[in-house]
Formats: sequence, C-alpha cells, structure tokens
Amino acid sequence: MKRPLVLALLTLGLLAPALRAITITEGGTDFPQFNNAANIGSFTYTLDTGNNTISGTATSFSDQQDNFRVVVPAGKRISQVTKTNTAAQPVSVGCDFNLETLTGQGTATFPGIPANGGTPYPLGAGTYSARAYADAFSNAWSFTITVVDAPELAAYWDFDAPPVNGVLADKRAGLPAKVLGGAFVGASGTGKSGVANDRSVHFGFAQQRLNVSGTSEAAYLTSLAAQDKMSVVYWVKQNQRNATPFRFEAPVMLPSDTRNFAAHAPWSDNSVYFDTAGCCDSTRRLNVATTGVTWTDWHHFAFVKDGTDKRIYRDGSLLASGTGAATIARAMTELFIGNSSSLAEAVDGDIDDFAVYTGALGAQDVAQLQSQLPSAVTATPPDSDGDGLPDKWELRYAANLATFSNPAADADSDGLSNAAELAYGTNPTVANTMVVTTTALTGAGSLPQLLTDAAAAPGPNVITFSPTVFTGVTSTTNTITLTAELTVDDADGVAIDASGIAAGVTIDGGAGTNRIFSIGAAGNLTLNKLTLTGGNGSGSSGGAISNLGMLTVEDCAFTGNQ
Repeated sequence: MKRPLVLALLTLGLLAPALRAITITEGGTDFPQFNNAANIGSFTYTLDTGNNTISGTATSFSDQQDNFRVVVPAGKRISQVTKTNTAAQPVSVGCDFNLETLTGQGTATFPGIPANGGTPYPLGAGTYSARAYADAFSNAWSFTITVVDAPELAAYWDFDAPPVNGVLADKRAGLPAKVLGGAFVGASGTGKSGVANDRSVHFGFAQQRLNVSGTSEAAYLTSLAAQDKMSVVYWVKQNQRNATPFRFEAPVMLPSDTRNFAAHAPWSDNSVYFDTAGCCDSTRRLNVATTGVTWTDWHHFAFVKDGTDKRIYRDGSLLASGTGAATIARAMTELFIGNSSSLAEAVDGDIDDFAVYTGALGAQDVAQLQSQLPSAVTATPPDSDGDGLPDKWELRYAANLATFSNPAADADSDGLSNAAELAYGTNPTVANTMVVTTTALTGAGSLPQLLTDAAAAPGPNVITFSPTVFTGVTSTTNTITLTAELTVDDADGVAIDASGIAAGVTIDGGAGTNRIFSIGAAGNLTLNKLTLTGGNGSGSSGGAISNLGMLTVEDCAFTGNQ
C-alpha cells in the first residue's frame, strides 16, 4: 500500500518552497464572511501522480483567510478532507472545502456526504475551490486533503448479446470469456432491468460457467491486482445453494489453495464468504451471515479489496468489513464466472453486469451502481480516442492507441477486421482465420482438414470460405457434401463463418447417410450463415448436430435432416 506523501504545506500567505509538480497562480473568488478578513492570495495546486495529500497549517492569526484551488487530474480523486482545531476557544477554524466547516475544538473527517450541501465524496477529476481561514486570535489549526487513485473499470460483461465463436468478449479489454458447460445468454428482457435487449447469462446446478484463460488473458488478470486493490461487482438472482459467483485463480498459495480473489454468495449456511490470497484464516477470509434474503430476487453485490482492508456490500449497504488481509498482488492464471474451478458450485440462476475494477470502490461508488451501469464509475473513458475500439483492448496488444485506430482494418491480414477480432475474442496481431478453398473433403483447404488444423492451433479460430471458390448465387450451389460426420472437440473454440459469402454455404450430410456435426463434451462450435441439410443421426439423437459441448448458431437454416 502506498504511503501518503505531503504534496504542499500551506501557512496562511506562505507556501513552502519544496514543491513537486505544483503551479501557483493568482486569482480566485474571495469568501468575505468575516469582518476585517484579509485575502492573502489564490493558489492553484496540481496534484501529480506521485503525491497523495495536500496539507496546510496555521497559527496565531486573527480574522485571516486564504483562497486556493485544487486541480485533480484524470485518474485521481479526493477521498476525504480532515480538519483539526487545537485552539482552546470553540471558534470556527480550519479548511472550508466543499462547503464543509469544522466548528469548535477537535478533529473532523469528511469521507461521505457533506452536512452542508456539498458534492458527495469521492470527488473526481476537476477543479475545486477551497478556503483556509481563522476567525479569532491565536488559533492553531491544520487540514489535510487526501487524494487517491480513482477506481478504473478494467473488465465489464453486460451479457446483452449472444456469444460469438463461443465467447463473450468484455467491453473494456476484449477479454474472451468462454461459455461452457451449458451456460447460455437469455432472451431479450431477461437482464436485471427487464427492458428489451437487456440480457443476463444463465447458469444452473452442474458445470455451467464462463472461463477466461490464456497467456495474454492471464497477464491482464495479473495486472488487475498489482496494487493489492481490486473490486468485483455484479447483479444476481438465484436459487439458494452453495454458489461461487466468481473465482480468480493463482498458483498454489499457503495454506494450500488456488483462489486469489473469490466469493461464495451464498453458501449452504446462508452466509456470504469473501476469500483472498487463499483460504481460510482471518488474513484471507471475510464472512457474514445473512437472514431474510429472497435470493430469487435481483441483488447487487460488491466485493472490495483495499490493501489490507476488505468490504462486502449487498444492494448498496455495507454487509461486512475487515482488516489485516494478505496481499493479492501475485500472478493470476484464470477467472471463473458463475462457478468455481471445481465445477461443482454453479450459481443456479442469472448474473448480469459483471464488472472488475482496479482500485477500491468506496461506499458512494457502490451506491451509484445501484442505479447506473459499471461504465458510469471509472477513472477514464472506455474509448478516449473515439475510434470505436476500447482503449484497454488496444493497449493489450500495442504500446499505444495509434496502432489499432480503424475498426475496419485488418492488422494481421487474416480476414478478420479489428472489430471482428474484438467480438471473437481473438488476437488482432496473430492470424486466427483459416479459409476453405475447396469443396473436396481431403487435403489442404478442405473443411475437414481445417477443423483438424484449428483443433491443433492455440486460441479460438475462425474458418471462412473463399469467395473465388464459393461463387454460386444460392447456397445450394455452394455445397460441401460429406461422406462422414465432422467431429468437433476444440475447447478453445472454432467458428465456421460463411457470412462473407453473399448466398451462404450449404453442408450436406450426404443423401441422408451421415450426421453433419458431432460436438464432444469439450467442443465449442459456432456456425454462421450455413444451411445444414441431409443429416441423419441413424436413429440416435441429432440429425444435423449432436451436441454435448457448446454450440452457438446464428443466421443458419436447417432442412431435410432426420
């Protein structure tokens, strides 16, 4: 945890000489509340990323005041103002900031909603006017304005669209969450708001889950906890059972466990558990019993790690807090949503608007999230250069925002635009596309061979069709006729996408003698703009497709299968 550094020392009318990244300008508005008040000057303080506080102190002044401004840069915010009066007499002294006043002797801290009508803390980037003053002789007072890193929205799944290539890509960094075990995105209106086009992801009581894994993804997950500050929020409605809504995995920690940031909400005892850096002693677990909860209603949860402090919120209210927590700043390997890594603790219900923040959300943030989307609470905008591609996705694969400046461009020349790479959850710097160049069933460029190649290749892959080969004006003239079913066991995900062929492509089971696709338990297949015909399951289930894994179908036709 960073140790606060004093940014500036203010004695009425005198600025300490050792200033780091501070500029001082004249100007500002007087606050003539007191007789004989003497304005000494208006200062502008710019808080750089290396400093966390502004402190001021004054002694032995009579009816004096000083006006100044605090400029908070992007990525920072004011978390609280503390004022102390050590004068013997009960007079009004201190730092009048955000319309707050300390009257009388003592210390006051203002981390929440100001009593005198000011803007609720935390105060984000911007310019704020303040006044340091004393209205009686021989007053001794001091003030501290504390500046912290603002929480940054690092990953956000709204679940408002069906999976593409078997994955749901988050809106901030394009992290591909594989949809596995029978989890699925619900119909329009199944999301928390209930309005059209708002959806949620549905789990069950078996192995349903979302999973984020892979080398690039693990590196990004690791970065989220680098400062030992991290927050997870989501909406959920569920049947009460042993449920793990999320679990970030890391290499085995002591005591022997791999959960680095995880929750049970609820467990069989109706308690909520928040585990970090392993389990389950007092440095790793925070838990709270709950009563009277109707779990089948929508509820909002927030789990916050703030250095050694931890907090659990439900529906905007603090459920539990604790301190002395072990650090989560360690390598992470994968994320499970809706289940644990054991695949035995699925959320029997729906999750919506799942978000991860770097940094610790405060009570005001959590309250704001009761009525606003996670994208409303963040230090920086999602797309600062306005190119239609999320900044964090661009910076996962490039050192700057200029490399991927055009969503329609194809940076790796694999036939997928940058926007398509984002939607598919694929790497825009690595060719992930394979092209069917023949209607034959063997050899390079054939569909069966490319499915074999895709299974051997890392990461999700997309199989498209050559427009110079598939030139028919109807899908039936663009036909591949099988002599055996196509088996898919590619857990990384493969999409067969004919959307680039205006008339589409037909795959024929071969005069009703073969099933077309057989998807194994580990398989993950997406079909787009295909016609499947002539499939025959030979008396068993699945004429066109037998599916034991994950299947996503979009803009396809099924005809003449049995």
